Order: sequence, then structure tokens, then C-alpha cells
Amino acid sequence: SSGINAECHYGREDQSDFSKELAKVKTEEISPQFIDFKKAIDFSEINGQRFAFVKNEETDLFELDIIWEVGKRHFRDLGIAASMLDFVGTDTKSAEESALDLFQLGSSFKLSVREQSTVLKIEGLDYNLKASWETVLDLLKNAKGNEQVYQRLVAQTAKARRDQRDNKDAIKRALVTYA
Repeated sequence: SSGINAECHYGREDQSDFSKELAKVKTEEISPQFIDFKKAIDFSEINGQRFAFVKNEETDLFELDIIWEVGKRHFRDLGIAASMLDFVGTDTKSAEESALDLFQLGSSFKLSVREQSTVLKIEGLDYNLKASWETVLDLLKNAKGNEQVYQRLVAQTAKARRDQRDNKDAIKRALVTYA
């Protein structure tokens, strides 16, 4: 055999004081919990729409996901419209003012458009759920774009494409996919 036979010692018998103290801590045995989804998920109907929800008992945060079964396949430009939301304001607020309102509420939102569905995700502090919803709804209902907004979106898209073109990992993934 032409291989090298060397023993490696990684100091596994050595332990820091912290490791020794941590090893002394007693923990309770845990067992799996099996969730009855019929009890864990509550359902409600608002304005003829059925909602499923789970109350977050762990933190004072909410995550609201609204899914529409409409996507790029149904409306080709829906993805572009969603991308423009970062740049548009309303009749009464600029894009920066809307973003600042959400920031002050401790909230954020994202509109993701897929081939066959669109997802609106709003996250934030529980006690600001209603105000966060109203702020996002105002932006969605009253979004006002203009040529400047369009040009900002074009510039952002062009930059993202240049960055992708110059990214060695992206090129490698594309070559692997092609091969």
C-alpha cells in the first residue's frame, strides 16, 4: 500500500471549563408531541373568505400569509407590478413614508408572485397587526407609479442581471444545469 498511515489526535480528551460545566447540567427527557391539526388550526370567515390561523403562543410576533391562486401564468405582468411596490407611493404618501410607517410599526411585507399563485406576507409585532394591515392595504389599493418609478425598477433589474452574469457561482450552476 502506498498510502500514508498517520494517526491524528484532535484533543478530544481535552475539555474547556465551560464544556465541563455544560456537561454537568441535567436536562429533562423530551418526547415527541403529535399535533392534532383539527384542534391546532382555527378557521374563520371574513367577507366570504375562509382564513386558517394558528395563534403564536411563543412570542409577541405575527406572520400573516395571504395566498391567491393567481400568478404569472394568469397575468404576465403581475411580477413586475409586485416588484414596483418597493418604489411606489400613494396619493397621500411617498414610498419612503410608507416604508417608514411600517418600520415604526415594527412590521414588513413582501409580495411574491409565482407561476400559479401570489403570496402576501406581512410580519411584525402582534399589537400592531391591524395598523400594519391597514398600511399595506393602503399601499396595495392606492399604489401610484410614474415614469421615475419605472426607471428605478429598470435600473434595479439591469443591475441584478449584471450581478448575476458576473457571479461565478451562478455561472457554475447554469453550466451544471445545462450539462
